Amino acid sequence: EGQMCHTAEWDKRINFKNKRVAVVGTGAGAIQVVPKIQQMNVSQLLVFQRTPPWIIPRADRCLSNFEKRLFA
Repeated sequence: EGQMCHTAEWDKRINFKNKRVAVVGTGAGAIQVVPKIQQMNVSQLLVFQRTPPWIIPRADRCLSNFEKRLFA
């Protein structure tokens, strides 16, 4: 029941305020859209997942000269 859309074909006309919203899947699209939906003052946000995605911190750091030589 209610309106439905896919993240690949987002319908900007849907008003999520005070609505019960369900997101099916936890892939790349959900990772981007769930925080945005949460900020839209929904009354309830449910996320259904089958297999959790693996998200790890980025190892952004300066490489030592030794490490740069190894990569070269």
